[in-house]
Amino acid sequence: MADSPSSTAPQPPQDTPSFRYFRPPTSAQQPRNDLPDHFFDLTPADVRAQQAMLAARRDALHNAPLRTAAMREAEDKKRRARWPHVRSRPPSPPMSLINPAPARRPPSA
Repeated sequence: MADSPSSTAPQPPQDTPSFRYFRPPTSAQQPRNDLPDHFFDLTPADVRAQQAMLAARRDALHNAPLRTAAMREAEDKKRRARWPHVRSRPPSPPMSLINPAPARRPPSA
C-alpha cells in the first residue's frame, strides 16, 4: 500500500527542529498572591548594599584596561567554546514557553 496517506505525507527535514508551544496558565489555575506594602520598603542596609554594588561596578568599568580587537576576539572565542549551542530565541507572549520537540526519527521499514 504505497498510496496510503501516512507514506505520502511530507516529512520535515532533519535539520529543522520542530517546536512545542505551551500556553500560559489561566488566572483560575494560578491564584495571585499580593505582597504586603512593607515588603517594598527599603532598609538602610539595603540602600548601602545597592550603593556599594553600583560603586564597585562603576570603579571596575572605569579602571578596566582598554582591550584590543585581538583581546575581544579571544574572549568571544572562549565564550563560544564554552556555550557552543546557544541560539537566540524569538520573543514570545509573557508566561508562555517554546521548547524544541524531541527529534523525530523516520519510521523503520
